[in-house]
Amino acid sequence: MTRRGFLQAALAAPFAAAWVARLAGRAGQGLDRFTAGTATCGDDKPTTAVPDDQTFRAGAPERTALADRDASGQRLTISGTVSGVVCGPIKGARVEFWQADAHGVYDVTGFRLRGYQLTDTDGRYHVETIVPAAAAGRARHVNARVQATGKPGLTTALYFPDDPDNSRDPIFRPELTMKTTPAPGGLAATFNFVLNA
Repeated sequence: MTRRGFLQAALAAPFAAAWVARLAGRAGQGLDRFTAGTATCGDDKPTTAVPDDQTFRAGAPERTALADRDASGQRLTISGTVSGVVCGPIKGARVEFWQADAHGVYDVTGFRLRGYQLTDTDGRYHVETIVPAAAAGRARHVNARVQATGKPGLTTALYFPDDPDNSRDPIFRPELTMKTTPAPGGLAATFNFVLNA
């Protein structure tokens, strides 16, 4: 190789390396367009879990109405959805509710004010019950356990807004407060569960 050819090759090498890197970068960008990234549901975070307060009883029946027609207390309906951190409703998720009655007492021998249901194709649930009274140092709340097929379950509690006992409840978390509005004969509440799934 002549001295002139050597100098030309040496001067061209950095440009060739930069050109190859640029092509590789373009190829990477092109491939990204064909890969499906993990889509998340905006700013949704998984629903906060709370410790089991030992009031859960296994074996509750499938039902959408927890309270009998003659049960004392203000009527309450709770509705919402179950979805995962990755976007999309979860069909067939088991949503189980249990709560104290209008006197703050849990049924420990039967399944009064206890029951579960499965979410529909849009991940929706709807339960009819009564507003519970505060029980044993806790604010008024409705317990819930949510589980998607093949995934770990979530145990949590749903609270009422503007309840003065919320600040004294050691388990209360503001993000677990339901949105409530007056409804004929009682209250309508909404809460959307988000699972880490």
